[in-house]
Amino acid sequence: MKKKDVIGDDTQPPLTTHPPPHPPVQTPISSHWVSLSCLPSPPPFLLFLLVRIATALLLRTAFHPDEHFQTVEPAYHLAHADSTCIPPLTWEWLPQYQLRSHISILPYYLLFLCQKHIVQLCPLSLFPTRTLCPSSLLLAFLPTPRVLQGILATISDSALHHLITDISGSHIAWYTMWLHMGSWSLLFCLPRTLGNSTETVLCVVIAWLWRRGYQHYHITQSTESWSGSWECAASALSALAVYSRPTAVLLLAPLALLVLILRIRTPPTTSSHSGCQSRHGLKAGSVFLLRGLLVATLTVMACVCLDVWGYHILRERNCDPHSSDSNQDSGGVCDLGTLFGLQGETATSWSWSWQSVPIPPLNFIWVNFVEDMSARFGVQPWHWHITQVRLPTDCLLLCSN
Repeated sequence: MKKKDVIGDDTQPPLTTHPPPHPPVQTPISSHWVSLSCLPSPPPFLLFLLVRIATALLLRTAFHPDEHFQTVEPAYHLAHADSTCIPPLTWEWLPQYQLRSHISILPYYLLFLCQKHIVQLCPLSLFPTRTLCPSSLLLAFLPTPRVLQGILATISDSALHHLITDISGSHIAWYTMWLHMGSWSLLFCLPRTLGNSTETVLCVVIAWLWRRGYQHYHITQSTESWSGSWECAASALSALAVYSRPTAVLLLAPLALLVLILRIRTPPTTSSHSGCQSRHGLKAGSVFLLRGLLVATLTVMACVCLDVWGYHILRERNCDPHSSDSNQDSGGVCDLGTLFGLQGETATSWSWSWQSVPIPPLNFIWVNFVEDMSARFGVQPWHWHITQVRLPTDCLLLCSN
């Protein structure tokens, strides 16, 4: 008897067919050039330091007088106040004008002070001219101010790397740092002892500190956490930047306003009620604002005390008949004040008096906006930057591409 086929009979296993293997997909060679996985990890802090110090040691030119006259020379004056063979200061640093703050030259002053003590501790055989003039002794320390500025630039490089990593990730940070370190302008200017270089370093570090403080606040939702420490450090550095260079307020004021708005609009994670969120935001914003103002006020007071001490030393040098810059009528750099008519009542009006408390930012604003001193160095029309700088530069870049 034949066995009938039964539907569903699974006595015989079903035949399985395997699909033919797909051919391997070949990656175009051009995609390897843009693949992020083929790129190495972001450069570390030591690489930043190596590039900045190497650039500082290789620089042998000076393209702006302020690289020496506004930073290195005043710091050398303070460190070697007992010497009689150093050149006179520029007119901005004289006690009757008080346009510059000593906080901007404090790192160079400490550097020169350490060098002075090193020279004094070394045996006389190593420095046979020590009794003649301190300036002839420190030729070996000539590149050290730029090396110090390179170290400060390295700190800003590391802060920028962390900032971009927090915002956009490590791959974008890698690209950003290669563009930043390869910029010929920053490579050429950051290791120089310019006030603009120090201002750039401070602004980058301040942006990173405020970002890190906002991150800690967004996670913990507490004003008593580490976010307060980051924001206090950012407020102190902001006060230093604005006090030393008042033009820094154009960069830092919008940044501080943005952080304040983010602090107010960040909702708490513990409550979903709109009223609680608004009260929490206003409280957090007021705490951020009051804490920042308090820290900034204390920082400014410390800077004023430093300027009182610095201008007191310079005033004693001016009153010393044996000092090289005590005679203001002698031909030299100090005579620029007389050249531009900054003697008498005009000088006293913005510095109050020789014995008053120096506040260089107010003196700077008075000179440039009230007395219109900057107009004596030249005035350009309002469209000069667009028609003479941006438009030719952009057209040249478009034509080159």
